[in-house]
Amino acid sequence: MEFISLAIKKQKHMGLQKKECSNTPIHPLMTSSDFLVLITILLAIVSTAIANNKMIWIYKFSRFSIITYILIMIAINYFIFFPWYEQRGIYIERLMIKGSPMAATWGYILSLVFIFLLIWKIAIYRHFPSSNKAKLISYYKSLINSNINVLTEYLQTYHLEEIEKLITKINKSYNEQNNALQEESPWNDEQPTKNKLQKKNTPIETAIFNEVILNKTFVIKSVEHDSTFFLKCVHRCINANIVGFKNVVEVYFRTMIRQKNSHLLEGLKGPLNYKGNQDIEYRLDDSPFLTLLFTKTEFVYNLEVFRAFGEEAFRESSLGNSIFSEQTNEWRDNKYQSTAVFQFLRFTDIFIRRLLLSIKKDNKPQDPYLNLYYFKMICSNLIENHTIHYANSYAEKYVNDVVHNINTWIHVMEKLRINIFEVRLLKIYAQLAEELAETPRLENFGIEMASRFLTDFLSIEQREAIHIQKLQKNEQTSLITNVYIDFIKKIAENKKDIYKKAWRKVDKIKYPNSLFMTELSDLLGEEQE
Repeated sequence: MEFISLAIKKQKHMGLQKKECSNTPIHPLMTSSDFLVLITILLAIVSTAIANNKMIWIYKFSRFSIITYILIMIAINYFIFFPWYEQRGIYIERLMIKGSPMAATWGYILSLVFIFLLIWKIAIYRHFPSSNKAKLISYYKSLINSNINVLTEYLQTYHLEEIEKLITKINKSYNEQNNALQEESPWNDEQPTKNKLQKKNTPIETAIFNEVILNKTFVIKSVEHDSTFFLKCVHRCINANIVGFKNVVEVYFRTMIRQKNSHLLEGLKGPLNYKGNQDIEYRLDDSPFLTLLFTKTEFVYNLEVFRAFGEEAFRESSLGNSIFSEQTNEWRDNKYQSTAVFQFLRFTDIFIRRLLLSIKKDNKPQDPYLNLYYFKMICSNLIENHTIHYANSYAEKYVNDVVHNINTWIHVMEKLRINIFEVRLLKIYAQLAEELAETPRLENFGIEMASRFLTDFLSIEQREAIHIQKLQKNEQTSLITNVYIDFIKKIAENKKDIYKKAWRKVDKIKYPNSLFMTELSDLLGEEQE
């Protein structure tokens, strides 16, 4: 009985306290219906994201953040339905004190905080927890085939800046490794070891670069949507030893060439203006694609972009293209300039100039390898496939364009005082003349080109000899003379009949300073009628 009486007294006391101190609002700021509206809005956001395949924001939430949001929702629920909890004795005493903020007020404040945090997480926050790396990569891979537009948008928005920072680190490591090898042996041809960006315990951007951006399917699909996006991602990376990197770069450029991409054609077809007054480097500002491509000459060289253009040009010349049998006409020039073989020539022209300037700037004794023999193979195919219609055709024009560029590149090397490609280029020049001379119906074209070759050769040799004599470097003069005379002797002796006929057409009076006019005259003599 005593226990029951105490309980009744306690209950009466609590009832009195509630009457005196109750802080339940008559018109609460937020009601249960408002809470249901909030839940409905959240469900609408989720359903819309699922319908539009834009689930990226889900991967921004780590376990900790999910638990935090759940706890906030529970707190909101508690404050909104506070009268119900109060009746069951589950209440916070501070909320019962008259004059303190009401429960509904706290519910309203927490709802605003919840909505703000949710909007910030979804719309503003751009980072993803490492715990979601595997799920995010899997999601991105699914978008490659299903929605490449959305994928490139996500990569641009959330990852491109971090990927650029990653590439900066990759380049720094690559350069340090290269410098270490050069310090051990300046003439060491050994390349830095191949490395694959690790998949485990690495930042998300590393995994995205390795598994998404360097994905062959992604490269092909992205060309169809945004042809420059892949190049934007990788154009600063010079480390060709990343496993698979060189292959996907080749796939990218070969896809661009085969699809006759407008950005590529616009850059390589249009007229190129020189930068400055040196007639050496082209100004590429008018072409966003070329500006991206040649941002780093090391990227173009290390990743063998030259090879991709060369392979596509050789492929086209092998399969045949009717434009090369047609007569040259300004109305057909646009079609000619859209061919892979022309794009290869124009690309090489830009690249060799950039490469020579880079070598000059770095002041390093190096002889970069370029398979310039592509030009010989391409021209051989054009000569063979278009012999009948060769005269005044685009096949003849291309061969002459190649010869013109060879002379131009040699002239640029003379200006920069860099001697690396001359012999290889002159050899290709001579081989083209020989092939024409030995092709039925085209002998006269070959003799004419052989004569031009000898004339150009004498001009090059004479300019070089005069320059070196001015510097009074007699030993160097002797060395270069020996290199040139050995080269011309090998060529002339192998095809003496051709070069004897060509020698008659050379105006020898123009080359009084030639160091080996006598040797050539003795070797080739005068063709007897």
